[in-house]
Amino acid sequence: MRSNLSSSGLVVALVVTLVVGGTLQTAVVDGKSASMPDVEGDRGDVVYITVSSNQQSTVNIGGPNAGFWIQIPDFKGKTTIGLNTYETGSESKSDLIVEGPTSKINVKTWSQVGPIQPDNYRMNVTADGTPLDVGQLTIRKRTTRGAETFVMPSAVEMGDVDSGADLRKNIVQPKDHSIARGDRFVLALNASGVTGFIDSFGDTEGVSLTFRETNNERNTTPNEFSADDISSKRTFVDEENDVTYFVLDTTGRGIEPGDRYDVTFALDGSNPLIEENEEESATTTFEVVKRRASIDHVGASVVVEKGETTITGTTTLAPGSTMKLSAYKYGSNNFVLGPKEVTVGANHTFGTTFDFGDVRRGTGFTFKLIGPNGSVEKSVPGVVAPQQRRTTTTTTTTTTTTTSTTVTTTNVTASTTGNATTAANGTATPTATPVSTAPPITARTVSEGGLPGFEAGTALAALVAAAVLLVRRSS
Repeated sequence: MRSNLSSSGLVVALVVTLVVGGTLQTAVVDGKSASMPDVEGDRGDVVYITVSSNQQSTVNIGGPNAGFWIQIPDFKGKTTIGLNTYETGSESKSDLIVEGPTSKINVKTWSQVGPIQPDNYRMNVTADGTPLDVGQLTIRKRTTRGAETFVMPSAVEMGDVDSGADLRKNIVQPKDHSIARGDRFVLALNASGVTGFIDSFGDTEGVSLTFRETNNERNTTPNEFSADDISSKRTFVDEENDVTYFVLDTTGRGIEPGDRYDVTFALDGSNPLIEENEEESATTTFEVVKRRASIDHVGASVVVEKGETTITGTTTLAPGSTMKLSAYKYGSNNFVLGPKEVTVGANHTFGTTFDFGDVRRGTGFTFKLIGPNGSVEKSVPGVVAPQQRRTTTTTTTTTTTTTSTTVTTTNVTASTTGNATTAANGTATPTATPVSTAPPITARTVSEGGLPGFEAGTALAALVAAAVLLVRRSS
């Protein structure tokens, strides 16, 4: 992958070291300068070497004792050489140099082992055999570290994605590795040393990218295919982080909603980057689901406030996808709110706010949600919350007063004929049931005016009868 350039090879006003009779002498060459920075890269990657000189010079990368040597004679100016370290043994300059003056480069020594081996290689710019600047090419051992699943919305135009940086702006990791059919599966391969063959790995020995269905029904053959033919337009490189992205549509290759897949990138011993009988691989998974969306509500309708209300929902669409949400009513008191564009968030949720301040309470209406290109369509009834009734509660406190009355009979002798009962010199005090809360009937009451509606004699008889009754009740 594109290597970071170090600062050690800055343009210098040269001090030329001459060896004369074993003695080191220096000379300044006025106005003559060159630049050959240090460069690092992984075995199998493309490394980029930027070199410059203000006079006719010779550029050397490697040398006769390094087992690999390329040279640019009669060089002047500035250029960037894209050196494919995977193709250093192919004996094809067009494969070896992917950027720069291919026609001017002379391959003095091809590698006999294919991709040049991890090591440090000298580089320099010389004029008449005198070094104007020197640098070092460091080739590191490559590794395969793993793979991850990302998703890209179907609405993203692939023609607008020109680089790994552009791609990263349009992809996220999906929840539970689920991808709605129509959105794109993106494999993020965390491996170094693969950019030298990644654009044509379908024709490269010992490398594969396979998809295998893992939840096929019993006694059926799982869907399985190779994606070695993914074009360079669907392959993107993050050179800084050693990540290569592969983009795959989920509408072809026999992929159906409900399918789950293992995706495996593998290198085996027939590839020159690893030892014979060895293998490296990285695997990730994804599941294809139907394109769905729903609006959050409880019960049969979405109840909104008379005013601003936030409407939320969930969807299987890729985060970053956009949908249109509107609220409307036909007929009397008709209205239309929206449509409003809602964007799916990283957790597959969305939300927006509507103002129902001008809609009468109790009004029923419809929410309608439309997904990209009409791929999702959802209608849900709604209602503006009715006015709540005010309820008045009256509390009544009842106080009950009980009056106890003591009736005393003094020096009264009552005689009756036959079954008559005589009460004499007795005092009766009722304890269980009160007789009455009216004024007590006494001899004094009678003597002072008698009982209302009775003659005096009759009143006296009534007094005796009352006394007898009182005694009976008290006993």
